[in-house]
Amino acid sequence: MVSKTIELMLEYISFILCIYKISKKTIKINVWMILPFFMEWIYVLGSTEVIIPIGYKIIIFCGLFLYTRIKVVDTWNKTINVCGMMLIVVMALQLLQFYIFKFFSQRLFITPYEEIIANINICLLIVLWKEKYSSAIIKKLNEIKGVIIAVVFLLVLVRILYLFSQNSFIDFEIAIQFLAETVGLSVACILWFSAENEKNHKAREVQMYELYNRAFEETIMTIRTRQHEFENHINAIKCLQYTIVNHEELLLEQERYCEKILQENKLNGLLKLNLEPVLIGFLYSKIKTAEEKGIETKYELQPIDIKDAITIYEFIELIGILFDNAVEALEERESKIIILKLLMEDEKAFSLEIANISPFYSNNEIEKFCSYGYSTKGEKRGIGLQRVKEITQKYNVIYHIQNCTYNGNNYLSFKLSFNQA
Repeated sequence: MVSKTIELMLEYISFILCIYKISKKTIKINVWMILPFFMEWIYVLGSTEVIIPIGYKIIIFCGLFLYTRIKVVDTWNKTINVCGMMLIVVMALQLLQFYIFKFFSQRLFITPYEEIIANINICLLIVLWKEKYSSAIIKKLNEIKGVIIAVVFLLVLVRILYLFSQNSFIDFEIAIQFLAETVGLSVACILWFSAENEKNHKAREVQMYELYNRAFEETIMTIRTRQHEFENHINAIKCLQYTIVNHEELLLEQERYCEKILQENKLNGLLKLNLEPVLIGFLYSKIKTAEEKGIETKYELQPIDIKDAITIYEFIELIGILFDNAVEALEERESKIIILKLLMEDEKAFSLEIANISPFYSNNEIEKFCSYGYSTKGEKRGIGLQRVKEITQKYNVIYHIQNCTYNGNNYLSFKLSFNQA
């Protein structure tokens, strides 16, 4: 009875420690924390059974669940995550140690003293565990998560087959435990993949927001510079009348000067478009960077509400990949022109097209463009177009790559058609 009480106490302490460790909160001892353990302890004192019924354990876990919601975290979603992870962690550590004990002792059942040792080890591991260990392990586990999941499910299956071979039957408690382990592992796998996808999604979102900030900063600096240049140009035009006396020469010089200013400021029209400010800033910085490499961008943009069809940061990601590919393709060519179009196709659809002067590609060559790692520039490149393919599939965007003719030249065109409905 004493060993059973100690074993239950240590197991309960491991639950509490794990809950607070996962929720990243400082432990605060109170009556509600101790109450579920007293309920379990009182049952042990008044019962002659060696094993606590599964129904009574469920009641204790429900008490822990409510305690976590009331005293530890502030939402039901967090409560489910914390308690679910707590059960998975503690059960996994217990099972791992039980397998080791059985392997070395060659016994079918675990003794109370082995259960006490296992729970002491779990408590020590939780207390000594640091978050940096989790980050390092998770990074490694994510690389081989498919193998890990297959091995764990295989171990659970081998365990139930082993118990069946020893007893020639599977009693109710073992069946319930097997079912709980299987469901727990399945939920853990779902949460694992979901968390990994969410982490990647957030990482891309943060990356794009950093890009937004750079685009905004560059746009603001450009506007300030343009404002200063504008004042200088006005003063220069006003002073022409003092340096040129002939009226016709004055008009001709003013016209030449104004044409030169308009040519230098042809991107100013982009800043006046009725589009998302961050999109304008991003396009402006991209076109300006291309100009610095000697690449001319001819654009035709209409005011379109992008958010009805796709998130703005993913739309910018698409433009960034396609535009960068076009710039890279033109770096070694003599003719350097990019065509950028954002146009309404009908009342509920719009298209984005980015094309660059290019040699003619066959249909077989075009089909390879979206293959992972394929690139006309060499191996282990072309990953950007694979990302474009993923985003277009996510939003059911129609994606065309084709040869087009503009002004007598062949262009490789990447055209995306979006549906706003």
